[in-house]
Amino acid sequence: MQPVYALSLVNKVFEHDMDEFYHHYKIVHLANSNKVLEGLEFVFVEIPKFKAASFNEKRLQVLWLRYLSEIEDETETIAPEGYRTHGC
Repeated sequence: MQPVYALSLVNKVFEHDMDEFYHHYKIVHLANSNKVLEGLEFVFVEIPKFKAASFNEKRLQVLWLRYLSEIEDETETIAPEGYRTHGC
């Protein structure tokens, strides 16, 4: 099996006892946690916990959010000047 990652951008906090915004999970057998289902993993990003620390990180955050909100099936490139219209 090829590695498969499920990426979920979550607009709420679900791990209240952890400060990290990035959570990476593997699938394990319930009766024998030493047995890991290789090749299938889950990544959750808690958006409310993500805080960009620098101007470059903020610009990158805006670019990713723009990409995720504007991308369509047939899109192959995004105009490089586009992010300047969003305050970056």
